[in-house]
Amino acid sequence: MGKHHYKNEQIMKLLTILGGLVGIATMVLGLAGIADIGFINPLLGLNAVINFIVGIVISVLTLLTGLKPNAPLPFHWLVLEVNSIPGFTALQKVSDINLAEEIVSYFLNNVIS
Repeated sequence: MGKHHYKNEQIMKLLTILGGLVGIATMVLGLAGIADIGFINPLLGLNAVINFIVGIVISVLTLLTGLKPNAPLPFHWLVLEVNSIPGFTALQKVSDINLAEEIVSYFLNNVIS
């Protein structure tokens, strides 16, 4: 089976690589206290460490997807991941439900057991 090519694959690669590099730079500068990440002080407590780890993982996956399309993750998975974050955050605010907790609870109760 042949390799699947996207219509604008080179542009997608370039933008994905740039996005990954910007993400990594933002996380490193935020941890160093040079730039504020936004909603938390980057040098305070466990929350900052978790935020940094998650940010680095997402940034590295984004970078790898741009460098090796369809090797670690397909492009369309990356688009799904990036586009789902604002909707996920807004849905939590509107519904007053901790969606991450609900997803983990469902997984633990229905998938593992």
